[in-house]
Amino acid sequence: MWWLYLIGFVIVGGFLFLLSKITIIFHFYYKNKDMDLYVEIKIWRFIKIKREIPLANIDLKEKEIELNEKTKVGEETASDKREDVHFEELKNNLLFAKDILKHISSFSKIIKKFLSKVNVEKLDWESKIGLGDAAATGMGSGVLWTIKGWFLGWISHNMRLKVKPDLQIAPHFQHQFAYTNITCILSFRIGQAILVLLTLLKNSRGLMKTIQLHNKEV
Repeated sequence: MWWLYLIGFVIVGGFLFLLSKITIIFHFYYKNKDMDLYVEIKIWRFIKIKREIPLANIDLKEKEIELNEKTKVGEETASDKREDVHFEELKNNLLFAKDILKHISSFSKIIKKFLSKVNVEKLDWESKIGLGDAAATGMGSGVLWTIKGWFLGWISHNMRLKVKPDLQIAPHFQHQFAYTNITCILSFRIGQAILVLLTLLKNSRGLMKTIQLHNKEV
């Protein structure tokens, strides 16, 4: 009879595991050129995974690109190449793009359904901005408020917002300064995460078959 108790224990344990909650803490920090991302995952009280990710600074430099196009006698121009594209190939490409968009649409529906079950337990977003000029700083602050308002609207529409978010913007009119600090805590059930992963894997098989069939036809 001991095996009956073992089966019962496994069933109850598995059920409790699927109902267990995962908590994910995101903390993003940016000041001038320094960026850091901290992620912590909690399962029950004794399983914690912590990662601190220093984000590399990316310096964008302007580069000039000069294109000298010379057409020689007897060379095939771009317009000539476009004329060589067969109608059947174009038709297959359009059908392939249509199938890809169908799969992407199904993926977005799955993810959106999962997000609707995610709880937002904390959302703090503090920003400071200074552009060295009062008018420019005021305009920049207005743009930031617009971005934060859009982000908050998206969160409240697609996820379960359980707390009142703390959004702050402090303008520095006489200095050039950029700072932001975001803390967000999300939670969801393990069973919900497993279900969405299995569904995405199932749909990804159809996507891979579509790509393979297209590659064979090309």
